Amino acid sequence: MSQFPAPERHVLSLHTTLGSDPVELKCSTLYYPVSCAKDGLTLVFTHGLASHKEQYDPTITRLLSHAQTRATIRDIWVLDLPNHGQTALLNRPVLDARKAAGKAMCTTKDFALYLRAFLSTPSLESSKVVGLAHSGSCTLWIFALTSLHSHGNAYLATEETLHARPDARLHFIAGPKP
Repeated sequence: MSQFPAPERHVLSLHTTLGSDPVELKCSTLYYPVSCAKDGLTLVFTHGLASHKEQYDPTITRLLSHAQTRATIRDIWVLDLPNHGQTALLNRPVLDARKAAGKAMCTTKDFALYLRAFLSTPSLESSKVVGLAHSGSCTLWIFALTSLHSHGNAYLATEETLHARPDARLHFIAGPKP
């Protein structure tokens, strides 16, 4: 079995907004260059609230342990939300200034616009993006992809409350039984 790629750490500058204020936020990422397949998939992982990008290390290791999977995937990006993990430290001046001004730190809309800014970077321009979201970031993908976007070929959302009981998903969609 061949060795899988070690993640590269990248910091990107994203032009987005917080509230109605245009800002430049940093985005700390882990990048895995998996294959040279031009038609391969680009996986983009986002974490739940109160978590960080490194939570996906075991998942990615397991995913890349399968040769067939590695042949299908071109690359993998794992990113921190703007006020989480290493990204929070990089964005501290902007976030502290907002807090001092009495403005909300980051709303769901802010997170979604941040994700949309990430998806619009030149690195992803010609990519077949598959979004993989956990918990609170599931909503961000839905909001981020509501605008016309050249990528977002697929989206996988995992949320514990949908897996708690066999009928939980049906209950969530249809409402409680009378």
